[in-house]
Amino acid sequence: MTSKKSIITIFIALACISMYIIESYIKPTYAIKSLYKIILFAGLPLIYCALDKEVKFKEYFSIQDKRQIKSAVALGLVVYLLVQAGYFILKGFINLDNVVMVLENNLSVNKNNFVLVSLYISFINSLLEELFFRGFGFLTLNKFLPKRYSYAISAFTFSVYHVSILAN
Repeated sequence: MTSKKSIITIFIALACISMYIIESYIKPTYAIKSLYKIILFAGLPLIYCALDKEVKFKEYFSIQDKRQIKSAVALGLVVYLLVQAGYFILKGFINLDNVVMVLENNLSVNKNNFVLVSLYISFINSLLEELFFRGFGFLTLNKFLPKRYSYAISAFTFSVYHVSILAN
């Protein structure tokens, strides 16, 4: 059990550290960075599932109860409305020209690929992060460890990963 906990934790840390290095030092275009993320966030759980026959990759996508879908959609709508409300409250403090400049200069996002990038972020990137941090990180750790440890590791690494992105 301890070795499984260690391997899973190392895989999560490896992915986060790798993405930090990619973001901070390699600084590829958004498309290349997204490819790295797909390889790490989907590849490492697939590799682990191939090594540990007790863990099945499809379990990360299983729905135990149809009420989960209703709850997820309702929660998603609430979060969407909160983000919209936050934007309207704070829009006077947001320099949209600076946002456009950062997107163009740092991520190679422009008016020609903006729709594609926003669809990727909304659907694929979100799914990858949920798969990796909640599916692989939480659910796999939770099979072998107390829930408290699983919550702590998945939440901590999710937070550190996002803080490191913002640091750039």
